[in-house]
Amino acid sequence: LLPRATPAAPFDLLLDQLLKLCRPGPPGLVVACSDVLLLLPDGGAPGALADAPGATGLAIGADAATYGPKHGVYVDAGDGSCATYLQKASVAALREAGAVDASGNVALDSGVVFFDAASTRALLKLCAGPLRGATARGTAAEACRVELY
Repeated sequence: LLPRATPAAPFDLLLDQLLKLCRPGPPGLVVACSDVLLLLPDGGAPGALADAPGATGLAIGADAATYGPKHGVYVDAGDGSCATYLQKASVAALREAGAVDASGNVALDSGVVFFDAASTRALLKLCAGPLRGATARGTAAEACRVELY
């Protein structure tokens, strides 16, 4: 896709890291917040973000008390899937939901989500169907909001 050169801007660095996470892998869609700046350790599994079906969020282990109340946190269902998602929850709420591990860390939302091909098609159908013409204020017929945040 792109020449393997030293990234020149934050977006270049993000794109370089996302390519490591997603290829080689199945087709899909990556959504990343513009304020994400990832630097992945060497030796990670290439394509790991695209391994599971459906939508896969990239989590970063972080101290619950420092980062949990200021960010989104994935709550592990015990099998690697997400049981629920908490946004800017108190440390007490994070603990009560089972989001804090034995080391005092949470699975912090990095702002990167991969949608497999089937999920991407479902999102496109929403855009072509019920959400066609939708804006931040809704449609002419009724207010409608879909948020990937």
